[in-house]
Amino acid sequence: MQKTIFCITSSLFLIVGIQTKAVSHMVHTDKAVTQMNIGFETGDSEAKEKFLNHLSSDTLEFEVPESYSELTFEFPTLSIEPNPPLILGPAGEAFAFFKRGEKYTLSEGLVPVGAGPPPHIHKDYDEYFYLPDGNVKFWVGDKTYPGDSIPGENAPKSDVHSIVTKPGDLLYVPANTVHGFEAVGDEPVRMVFIWESDTTFDYFQAVGQPIEDPSNPPEVKPENKELFVSSAPQFDIIQSTSFDQYVNKVKDGFPFDNNSDGLRALLAPDTITRNKLEKTSVPKSSFLLLSMLVFGGLLTTLTLKRYK
Repeated sequence: MQKTIFCITSSLFLIVGIQTKAVSHMVHTDKAVTQMNIGFETGDSEAKEKFLNHLSSDTLEFEVPESYSELTFEFPTLSIEPNPPLILGPAGEAFAFFKRGEKYTLSEGLVPVGAGPPPHIHKDYDEYFYLPDGNVKFWVGDKTYPGDSIPGENAPKSDVHSIVTKPGDLLYVPANTVHGFEAVGDEPVRMVFIWESDTTFDYFQAVGQPIEDPSNPPEVKPENKELFVSSAPQFDIIQSTSFDQYVNKVKDGFPFDNNSDGLRALLAPDTITRNKLEKTSVPKSSFLLLSMLVFGGLLTTLTLKRYK
């Protein structure tokens, strides 16, 4: 009888110890994240905290918005690099590059209010924008400029459509299409960029500044803003210097669907499915189930011994 009670007590301590260890690990991770204080003139915003949470993680995932629009996208959980390179963009954006593969480059950025590139063109590769916070105004053209054609120079300027995104929206911009954006609202916004290119990181590395110490980011230099435009053609980007350089007039609406099936297919090799999660991690609810099974087994053993 005493041995049985000892076994039950030991099991209790073992289970509590497992749970305590798991909780301690979570608290330690959260503490490490909150101690990072990226400046970028963004203040202590909720958007900054959410952006930072990914920097110490090995997955990238976002909450599904409560309200849906025709552009709403349920972003899949992705496996990512746990220590992504951080780069300060020429407009003061903070970019964390989580994927730099052959098929695509993925970065999450924290964009200050009012920041964003003027209309530009990515030659020969598509681009997706996922907006977990919304609050980004986009301009997207309704015609393409393949080859060496440049609007306003050797081709007519483009009419662009204007839209302000809602939380959870996904925008798709086909190759050779004029587009640009600006962060709006009251605080910096998170944006996820997916380029179907393997040179985009090289471009931002060439025109931006590395962030060695997140608590003390560098200041944006004028020469980096100049490089943003002058170096772009080397990376298949045609970058304007003003809004109307490539734009004829602005219309309301958005000219394309979000091509969500295309993005899912692109991200599929790095998507963590439910089956993968079940194989690699134990859900929190399983601790309770484990406790019940252990106690059930021990009580059964005790009962059998008692009636022998």
